[in-house]
Amino acid sequence: MDFVGGKPGKRNHKGMSKLLDYQLAAAEEAVAHLTMPKGRIFGEEPLLVLPTGSGRTEVVIEVAARLASDEGHKVCFLADRTSELCNFKKRSEARSRGCDALMVHAVESGYSVHDYDVFIIDEAHELRESMLRRIAVNGKRYMGMTATPFRRGLQNHYGPIISGPTTNDMVRAGRLIRPRAVEENWSGDYRTAFDSLSLLGSALAFVPPRQLQACVSACREAGFSADYVRSGLPPDRIDDAISRFDYGDTQVLVSVAMLSRDYDNPAVRHALDFAKQTSFGLHVQKLSRIMQTAPDTLVARYHDFTGNW
Repeated sequence: MDFVGGKPGKRNHKGMSKLLDYQLAAAEEAVAHLTMPKGRIFGEEPLLVLPTGSGRTEVVIEVAARLASDEGHKVCFLADRTSELCNFKKRSEARSRGCDALMVHAVESGYSVHDYDVFIIDEAHELRESMLRRIAVNGKRYMGMTATPFRRGLQNHYGPIISGPTTNDMVRAGRLIRPRAVEENWSGDYRTAFDSLSLLGSALAFVPPRQLQACVSACREAGFSADYVRSGLPPDRIDDAISRFDYGDTQVLVSVAMLSRDYDNPAVRHALDFAKQTSFGLHVQKLSRIMQTAPDTLVARYHDFTGNW
Protein backbone atom coordinates (compact mmCIF):
# COMPACT_ATOMS: atom_id res chain seq x y z
CA MET A 1 0.00 0.00 0.00
CA ASP A 2 1.25 3.47 -0.89
CA PHE A 3 1.01 5.27 2.45
CA VAL A 4 1.65 8.82 1.30
CA GLY A 5 1.53 8.71 -2.47
CA GLY A 6 -0.69 11.08 -4.39
CA LYS A 7 -2.94 8.46 -5.99
CA PRO A 8 -6.39 8.36 -4.45
CA GLY A 9 -7.97 5.08 -3.52
CA LYS A 10 -10.50 3.58 -5.92
CA ARG A 11 -12.96 2.19 -3.37
CA ASN A 12 -14.40 5.45 -2.11
CA HIS A 13 -17.81 5.47 -0.60
CA LYS A 14 -20.68 6.17 -2.98
CA GLY A 15 -19.04 8.90 -5.00
CA MET A 16 -17.74 10.88 -2.05
CA SER A 17 -14.50 12.84 -2.38
CA LYS A 18 -11.56 10.52 -2.92
CA LEU A 19 -9.22 9.52 -0.14
CA LEU A 20 -5.66 8.27 -0.36
CA ASP A 21 -5.13 4.55 0.11
CA TYR A 22 -4.04 4.76 3.75
CA GLN A 23 -6.94 7.10 4.60
CA LEU A 24 -9.45 4.76 3.03
CA ALA A 25 -7.93 1.74 4.80
CA ALA A 26 -8.09 3.55 8.15
CA ALA A 27 -11.73 4.51 7.60
CA GLU A 28 -12.69 0.96 6.67
CA GLU A 29 -10.89 -0.46 9.70
CA ALA A 30 -12.63 2.01 12.01
CA VAL A 31 -16.07 1.19 10.60
CA ALA A 32 -15.37 -2.52 10.98
CA HIS A 33 -14.50 -2.08 14.67
CA LEU A 34 -17.50 0.15 15.37
CA THR A 35 -19.98 -2.22 13.74
CA MET A 36 -18.73 -5.32 15.53
CA PRO A 37 -20.75 -6.47 18.57
CA LYS A 38 -19.85 -4.37 21.57
CA GLY A 39 -17.87 -6.08 24.32
CA ARG A 40 -18.47 -5.65 28.02
CA ILE A 41 -14.97 -4.46 28.87
CA PHE A 42 -14.37 -0.71 29.00
CA GLY A 43 -11.55 0.57 26.81
CA GLU A 44 -11.97 -1.67 23.77
CA GLU A 45 -13.01 1.03 21.30
CA PRO A 46 -10.70 2.10 18.41
CA LEU A 47 -8.20 4.96 18.46
CA LEU A 48 -7.16 6.67 15.21
CA VAL A 49 -3.53 7.81 15.38
CA LEU A 50 -2.28 9.88 12.43
CA PRO A 51 0.21 12.78 12.37
CA THR A 52 -0.47 16.37 11.41
CA GLY A 53 -0.95 16.77 7.68
CA SER A 54 -2.11 13.19 7.11
CA GLY A 55 -5.83 13.97 6.76
CA ARG A 56 -7.12 12.71 10.10
CA THR A 57 -10.30 14.78 9.79
CA GLU A 58 -10.97 13.41 6.30
CA VAL A 59 -10.77 9.89 7.69
CA VAL A 60 -13.32 10.50 10.45
CA ILE A 61 -15.67 12.28 8.02
CA GLU A 62 -15.58 9.14 5.87
CA VAL A 63 -16.21 7.00 8.97
CA ALA A 64 -19.21 9.14 9.95
CA ALA A 65 -20.59 9.05 6.40
CA ARG A 66 -20.39 5.26 6.21
CA LEU A 67 -21.90 4.73 9.63
CA ALA A 68 -24.77 7.07 8.79
CA SER A 69 -25.60 5.86 5.28
CA ASP A 70 -24.78 2.15 5.53
CA GLU A 71 -25.64 1.41 9.16
CA GLY A 72 -28.27 4.08 9.85
CA HIS A 73 -26.28 5.34 12.84
CA LYS A 74 -26.44 8.87 14.14
CA VAL A 75 -22.91 10.11 14.76
CA CYS A 76 -21.65 12.98 16.92
CA PHE A 77 -18.21 14.58 16.62
CA LEU A 78 -16.92 15.97 19.94
CA ALA A 79 -14.26 18.67 20.31
CA ASP A 80 -13.22 21.06 23.07
CA ARG A 81 -12.78 24.17 20.91
CA THR A 82 -15.25 26.09 18.78
CA SER A 83 -12.68 26.38 15.98
CA GLU A 84 -12.42 22.58 15.78
CA LEU A 85 -16.19 22.21 15.54
CA CYS A 86 -16.45 24.85 12.82
CA ASN A 87 -13.63 23.20 10.87
CA PHE A 88 -15.30 19.80 11.09
CA LYS A 89 -18.74 21.13 10.12
CA LYS A 90 -17.36 23.02 7.15
CA ARG A 91 -15.42 20.07 5.79
CA SER A 92 -18.10 17.46 6.47
CA GLU A 93 -21.17 19.39 5.32
CA ALA A 94 -21.46 17.81 1.88
CA ARG A 95 -20.30 14.31 2.80
CA SER A 96 -21.68 13.38 6.19
CA ARG A 97 -25.20 14.62 6.68
CA GLY A 98 -25.87 12.13 9.45
CA CYS A 99 -23.23 13.62 11.75
CA ASP A 100 -23.62 16.39 14.31
CA ALA A 101 -20.88 18.22 16.20
CA LEU A 102 -20.90 19.27 19.85
CA MET A 103 -18.53 20.71 22.41
CA VAL A 104 -17.06 18.11 24.77
CA HIS A 105 -18.21 20.02 27.85
CA ALA A 106 -21.84 19.66 26.71
CA VAL A 107 -21.63 15.89 27.07
CA GLU A 108 -19.46 16.12 30.18
CA SER A 109 -22.03 18.38 31.85
CA GLY A 110 -25.01 16.11 31.25
CA TYR A 111 -26.13 16.35 27.61
CA SER A 112 -28.08 13.19 26.79
CA VAL A 113 -25.98 10.60 25.00
CA HIS A 114 -29.11 8.77 23.90
CA ASP A 115 -29.51 11.04 20.86
CA TYR A 116 -26.54 9.36 19.15
CA ASP A 117 -25.21 5.90 18.40
CA VAL A 118 -21.51 6.70 17.91
CA PHE A 119 -19.28 9.46 19.26
CA ILE A 120 -16.02 10.50 17.56
CA ILE A 121 -13.77 12.27 20.06
CA ASP A 122 -11.06 14.70 19.00
CA GLU A 123 -7.86 15.08 21.04
CA ALA A 124 -8.40 11.67 22.58
CA HIS A 125 -5.15 11.93 24.54
CA GLU A 126 -7.05 14.20 26.97
CA LEU A 127 -8.64 10.93 28.21
CA ARG A 128 -11.96 12.25 29.70
CA GLU A 129 -12.60 8.92 31.44
CA SER A 130 -15.90 9.85 33.12
CA MET A 131 -17.42 10.93 29.81
CA LEU A 132 -16.20 7.80 28.00
CA ARG A 133 -17.59 5.57 30.74
CA ARG A 134 -20.93 7.38 30.54
CA ILE A 135 -21.06 6.81 26.79
CA ALA A 136 -20.14 3.13 27.19
CA VAL A 137 -22.49 2.43 30.08
CA ASN A 138 -25.41 3.69 27.99
CA GLY A 139 -24.61 1.20 25.26
CA LYS A 140 -23.17 3.72 22.82
CA ARG A 141 -19.97 3.38 20.81
CA TYR A 142 -17.03 5.77 20.61
CA MET A 143 -13.83 6.29 18.67
CA GLY A 144 -10.90 8.55 19.54
CA MET A 145 -8.55 10.47 17.27
CA THR A 146 -5.18 12.06 18.05
CA ALA A 147 -1.82 13.00 16.58
CA THR A 148 -0.06 12.78 19.95
CA PRO A 149 -0.76 9.44 21.68
CA PHE A 150 1.75 10.04 24.47
CA ARG A 151 -0.55 10.43 27.47
CA ARG A 152 -0.03 7.88 30.24
CA GLY A 153 -3.15 5.77 30.69
CA LEU A 154 -4.39 6.20 27.13
CA GLN A 155 -4.14 2.43 26.60
CA ASN A 156 -6.73 1.94 29.36
CA HIS A 157 -9.34 4.01 27.52
CA TYR A 158 -8.97 2.65 23.99
CA GLY A 159 -8.24 -0.71 22.41
CA PRO A 160 -7.16 -1.27 18.80
CA ILE A 161 -4.95 1.44 17.32
CA ILE A 162 -5.66 2.43 13.72
CA SER A 163 -2.58 4.00 12.19
CA GLY A 164 -0.96 4.90 8.89
CA PRO A 165 2.12 6.86 7.88
CA THR A 166 4.36 8.28 10.59
CA THR A 167 5.64 11.85 10.73
CA ASN A 168 8.94 10.63 9.23
CA ASP A 169 7.02 8.99 6.39
CA MET A 170 5.27 12.30 5.70
CA VAL A 171 8.59 14.18 5.74
CA ARG A 172 10.23 11.72 3.34
CA ALA A 173 7.26 12.03 1.00
CA GLY A 174 7.54 15.81 1.00
CA ARG A 175 4.18 16.35 2.70
CA LEU A 176 5.76 17.78 5.84
CA ILE A 177 8.93 19.80 6.48
CA ARG A 178 11.40 18.69 9.13
CA PRO A 179 11.83 21.66 11.49
CA ARG A 180 15.15 23.01 12.65
CA ALA A 181 15.40 23.75 16.38
CA VAL A 182 17.18 26.94 17.43
CA GLU A 183 18.06 27.33 21.09
CA GLU A 184 17.84 31.05 21.82
CA ASN A 185 19.87 32.73 24.56
CA TRP A 186 17.16 34.71 26.34
CA SER A 187 17.25 36.72 29.58
CA GLY A 188 13.48 37.26 29.80
CA ASP A 189 13.36 40.61 27.97
CA TYR A 190 10.98 40.33 25.02
CA ARG A 191 12.28 43.41 23.23
CA THR A 192 15.79 41.93 23.16
CA ALA A 193 14.37 38.67 21.84
CA PHE A 194 12.53 40.30 18.94
CA ASP A 195 15.38 42.68 18.11
CA SER A 196 17.63 39.68 17.53
CA LEU A 197 15.15 37.73 15.38
CA SER A 198 15.29 37.47 11.61
CA LEU A 199 11.95 36.08 10.46
CA LEU A 200 11.67 34.57 7.00
CA GLY A 201 7.88 34.36 7.11
CA SER A 202 4.91 34.29 9.45
CA ALA A 203 5.48 33.28 13.07
CA LEU A 204 3.39 31.92 15.92
CA ALA A 205 4.55 32.93 19.40
CA PHE A 206 3.52 30.88 22.44
CA VAL A 207 3.61 32.75 25.74
CA PRO A 208 2.42 32.37 29.36
CA PRO A 209 -0.82 34.29 30.16
CA ARG A 210 0.81 36.98 32.30
CA GLN A 211 3.37 37.82 29.63
CA LEU A 212 0.97 38.30 26.72
CA GLN A 213 0.90 42.09 26.60
CA ALA A 214 4.64 42.39 27.18
CA CYS A 215 5.31 40.07 24.25
CA VAL A 216 2.89 41.82 21.87
CA SER A 217 4.20 45.29 22.77
CA ALA A 218 7.84 44.28 22.36
CA CYS A 219 7.10 42.62 19.04
CA ARG A 220 5.46 45.78 17.68
CA GLU A 221 8.24 48.00 19.03
CA ALA A 222 10.78 45.84 17.20
CA GLY A 223 9.00 46.58 13.92
CA PHE A 224 6.88 43.44 13.45
CA SER A 225 3.15 43.60 12.89
CA ALA A 226 1.60 41.61 15.72
CA ASP A 227 -1.73 40.53 17.15
CA TYR A 228 -2.82 38.01 19.76
CA VAL A 229 -5.41 35.38 20.65
CA ARG A 230 -6.28 33.89 24.01
CA SER A 231 -9.16 32.03 25.56
CA GLY A 232 -11.89 34.29 26.85
CA LEU A 233 -11.84 36.70 23.92
CA PRO A 234 -15.07 37.05 21.90
CA PRO A 235 -15.14 34.51 19.04
CA ASP A 236 -15.39 37.31 16.46
CA ARG A 237 -12.25 38.93 17.87
CA ILE A 238 -10.35 35.63 17.68
CA ASP A 239 -11.57 34.92 14.14
CA ASP A 240 -10.59 38.42 13.02
CA ALA A 241 -7.06 38.10 14.42
CA ILE A 242 -6.57 34.68 12.80
CA SER A 243 -7.99 35.87 9.46
CA ARG A 244 -5.58 38.82 9.31
CA PHE A 245 -2.72 36.45 10.11
CA ASP A 246 -3.86 33.97 7.47
CA TYR A 247 -3.97 36.70 4.82
CA GLY A 248 -0.50 37.95 5.75
CA ASP A 249 -1.60 41.28 7.22
CA THR A 250 0.00 40.26 10.53
CA GLN A 251 3.45 38.68 10.68
CA VAL A 252 3.44 37.48 14.30
CA LEU A 253 0.41 36.02 16.06
CA VAL A 254 0.91 35.63 19.82
CA SER A 255 -1.04 32.81 21.43
CA VAL A 256 -1.92 31.94 25.01
CA ALA A 257 -3.10 28.32 25.30
CA MET A 258 -4.45 28.40 21.75
CA LEU A 259 -3.28 27.47 18.24
CA SER A 260 -0.79 24.87 19.43
CA ARG A 261 -3.25 22.47 17.82
CA ASP A 262 -6.09 22.57 15.33
CA TYR A 263 -4.54 25.42 13.37
CA ASP A 264 -3.37 24.72 9.84
CA ASN A 265 -1.58 27.46 7.93
CA PRO A 266 1.28 26.32 5.65
CA ALA A 267 2.57 29.90 5.51
CA VAL A 268 3.72 29.74 9.15
CA ARG A 269 7.46 29.21 9.14
CA HIS A 270 8.50 30.03 12.72
CA ALA A 271 7.36 28.91 16.17
CA LEU A 272 8.59 31.20 18.96
CA ASP A 273 8.23 29.31 22.22
CA PHE A 274 8.37 31.50 25.33
CA ALA A 275 6.24 29.14 27.43
CA LYS A 276 8.06 26.70 29.72
CA GLN A 277 6.57 23.23 29.55
CA THR A 278 7.16 19.57 30.36
CA SER A 279 4.55 18.00 28.06
CA PHE A 280 6.12 16.18 25.12
CA GLY A 281 2.71 15.97 23.43
CA LEU A 282 2.27 19.75 23.57
CA HIS A 283 5.79 20.19 22.22
CA VAL A 284 4.98 17.97 19.23
CA GLN A 285 1.78 19.93 18.61
CA LYS A 286 3.69 23.22 18.50
CA LEU A 287 6.25 21.76 16.09
CA SER A 288 3.43 20.52 13.87
CA ARG A 289 2.22 24.07 13.29
CA ILE A 290 5.34 24.85 11.24
CA MET A 291 5.81 21.53 9.45
CA GLN A 292 3.13 21.86 6.80
CA THR A 293 4.31 22.42 3.25
CA ALA A 294 3.59 25.37 0.98
CA PRO A 295 4.91 26.22 -2.51
CA ASP A 296 8.59 27.30 -2.47
CA THR A 297 8.79 26.81 1.30
CA LEU A 298 11.83 25.06 2.74
CA VAL A 299 12.16 26.79 6.13
CA ALA A 300 10.64 25.62 9.40
CA ARG A 301 12.27 26.90 12.57
CA TYR A 302 11.40 26.24 16.18
CA HIS A 303 12.90 28.96 18.40
CA ASP A 304 13.25 27.68 21.98
CA PHE A 305 13.56 30.62 24.39
CA THR A 306 13.05 28.68 27.64
CA GLY A 307 15.18 25.56 27.27
CA ASN A 308 12.19 23.27 26.85
CA TRP A 309 13.99 20.65 24.75
